[in-house]
Amino acid sequence: MTSNDNFVTVEVFNARMDRLEAVLEKNLAVMQQQNAEFMVKMQNEMNNFKTEVRNDINDFKKEVHSEFDKVHAEIGVLQRDVEGLKHDVVGLYHWDYWLLSIILVVFAMPQIVAGVKSLFAAFTEGIAGIMTLFKQGSKKNE
Repeated sequence: MTSNDNFVTVEVFNARMDRLEAVLEKNLAVMQQQNAEFMVKMQNEMNNFKTEVRNDINDFKKEVHSEFDKVHAEIGVLQRDVEGLKHDVVGLYHWDYWLLSIILVVFAMPQIVAGVKSLFAAFTEGIAGIMTLFKQGSKKNE
């Protein structure tokens, strides 16, 4: 082996290193490009995910608001029903007194009338008795 052989070997080695370096730079460029594409894709995916989550949250908010609106409407209906029932109860309370009075009059009136009649009968009999005593007393005096 001569020094020329070594020199050729070094030149071949340098040429191979240059090719290897070029391949590595090419691969590095491809990897950087792929990495950049991946980053863009991931950013797009993240933005799409954020958009979907925001849309889902907004849809959920709309559903909750619509449910609350329904509940408020039902509460309003119930409040009106309760007010109507209060009015009806007040009316029934008033009518209960009248109805009770009518029932008492219908069922108790005959006994009341009989009692008043017997009271007047006793009163008239008492007056008649007193009158007869006075008549008898005045006949004795004559």
